[in-house]
Amino acid sequence: MQPLKPGQQGAISYRATKSGGWEARARLKLFSGAETQISRTRKTKAAARLALQDAVAEQLQAPTGSAELKSDSRVGLAARQWINELRAQSEWPNPPIRAQTIDEYERLLGNHLVPALGKRRLHELSPSVCQAWVNSIVAAGKGRKRDMVVTANQAGAVFRRVLDRAVVHDALRINPMLAVKLPQPASPVPRALTAITVYRLRRAVRDWEASRADSRGRGPPASCPPRSTSCSAPGCVSARCSRCCGRTSTSMPSGPR
Repeated sequence: MQPLKPGQQGAISYRATKSGGWEARARLKLFSGAETQISRTRKTKAAARLALQDAVAEQLQAPTGSAELKSDSRVGLAARQWINELRAQSEWPNPPIRAQTIDEYERLLGNHLVPALGKRRLHELSPSVCQAWVNSIVAAGKGRKRDMVVTANQAGAVFRRVLDRAVVHDALRINPMLAVKLPQPASPVPRALTAITVYRLRRAVRDWEASRADSRGRGPPASCPPRSTSCSAPGCVSARCSRCCGRTSTSMPSGPR
């Protein structure tokens, strides 16, 4: 038996089944180096061959995963690994994320994702499964004082990032959450400020500025004061403020004409 190269398929063999159909069988060496047998059964030999070729193409395109995460890993494990990775990043010298944000992500996943999808395998996820999960969160908020639209939007966005990491680890080829429609929270209705509100805001700003000035003490004037006539030198008509200019200058009259 001739050895196969990664991605190569062996010769197809056929066998008639008891039900009157045909089984097509072939060896396949995956890109990971593992070798497997693939078979498909159809009513005719040609149909069995086409089904086998489709199965081979599907196997070669299937994600192989990494040492940490595989396509048959559970969603709960993928979520936990993502949170742990963020925790490690939060301890970097210039962290890209705060610990409080990670706590909120973990709360959303623990309350809404893990109970519903935590035990599913990653390869079992599809856009329809993920969309049904988002819809269930929104439906749980009906009849409440506060709906669950914001929660569904946030949880869906966080789960999308969990599956992005699964794609990086080759546990998924495509992120199924990318095709999911997330509910959008209602935009707040803008309100015009009344004259009384504007007056109160201005008064609050003036009071705040006054309190800051009192706490710092009175600073130097913004401009030089008017002419000072305190100079007693004969013939002096003006003196500039020494606080502003750092020196005193006088204007002396010219001699008698």
